[in-house]
Amino acid sequence: MKFSIAILGTCLFFISCSNSNQNKDISKIIEEVQLEDTSISVGSPCELVSTDDIAAICNVAAEFQIDQKDKQYTYPTCVFKWKDGALNTIRKVGSNDITVERENELMIVMVGIASEAMFKQSTSIYKESRTIDGIGEMAIWDNKMQQLSFIGKGQMFHVNVKAVIEKDANLEIAKKIAELLISKI
Repeated sequence: MKFSIAILGTCLFFISCSNSNQNKDISKIIEEVQLEDTSISVGSPCELVSTDDIAAICNVAAEFQIDQKDKQYTYPTCVFKWKDGALNTIRKVGSNDITVERENELMIVMVGIASEAMFKQSTSIYKESRTIDGIGEMAIWDNKMQQLSFIGKGQMFHVNVKAVIEKDANLEIAKKIAELLISKI
């Protein structure tokens, strides 16, 4: 009889311990449910931004074709490429000037629903970052990567811009793309 009571007591102890772990997980479950409520029904950022949008925001003349590719890397990604000469540089090789042509590129990565903790972890690798006010709930620009990461309406995006040589001009383009994305989600 004493042995049965000891087994019953041990079982009750383990049951109560497992219930306390479930209580700790309730806050995580609540956060996940809140994040799910903000999800959007878009499968790719290419559904939100067109080549016409890129041409207008990046001042790409009509004579230059913008290629758009829908990619699936870790997250849905939309890549825009064109060659308008804005990134060309001249290098001196011996006594000759050589024009080095580079392709313009704008890449939008749609991470999806995200918490502040996810955002901070995602942007922790930035070396030359600064907070950008006025874009969504939070936004950070990394000057070295030429990338704006932001959360707008609960959705996290990365906008990588190599449209012109001037880094501040690329930031302004990224801000306009971010505003467009937020308006469409």
